[in-house]
This record gives sequence, structure tokens and C-alpha cells, in this order.
Amino acid sequence: MWQTDNQVERHQVIKQYFEFRANQFCNSVAVAGEFNGWKPLLQMQKQGDKWRAEMQVDQSLMNKKIQYKFVEDGSNWKINPDLPRIRDMGGNENNYFEIKSGREESIMSKKFNNLRVPRMILN
Repeated sequence: MWQTDNQVERHQVIKQYFEFRANQFCNSVAVAGEFNGWKPLLQMQKQGDKWRAEMQVDQSLMNKKIQYKFVEDGSNWKINPDLPRIRDMGGNENNYFEIKSGREESIMSKKFNNLRVPRMILN
């Protein structure tokens, strides 16, 4: 938070949802991306044949394409071909999400009713 003239600027927190279908023999899936230094820290929870996670994204990431990948079993970096993709400066293909101003949730996200998923808060 920035403080000027005794006024505090409030940062809105926005939720981003992730969903991934991993290899059936996969034991764990995490999400790594620009939002966490490309470290697979956001662990996903298996729900049927899908893995899901939710995180809160700070407003400072508004109107930016935030790149990420799914990491199976700690070493297999994958993208979801059904989600938006972009190439980074090194030519690597990544998924991305983009949070538009004035929207409570980012594009390509959906709510998981009554689902308990791991959460990550970024400041």
C-alpha cells in the first residue's frame, strides 16, 4: 500500500482460478508463473480427473498478461492447450491470464462451487 497525505490507497484483490487435466499417473500438480517467480509454489488439488487451485492476485497486475505453466510431479512443465497461450522472449510457450480493469474476476476463470482448493495470496 502507498500512503500519501494520510490517505491510503486500497488495493483490490482479485481471484484467479486454475484447472488442469494431468497425466493419470501424476501424483502432484502445481502452478508456476510470473506471479511467483516461476516457482511451483501454488499446489493444486485433485478433483475427479482434474486438478484445481485458486489464488488471489493483487490489483497491481491489472491489464497485464500474466504467464504461467502447470508443473506435474515437480519436473514436467506443461501448458493447457485449451487456454490462451503466448510465447515469451525466449520462445517458450506459456499459458496466460489477463485481469481487466473493472472486472471482479479475470478472464478464463470460473467459480468452483463449494470447492476447497489451495489458495495463494500475492502482495
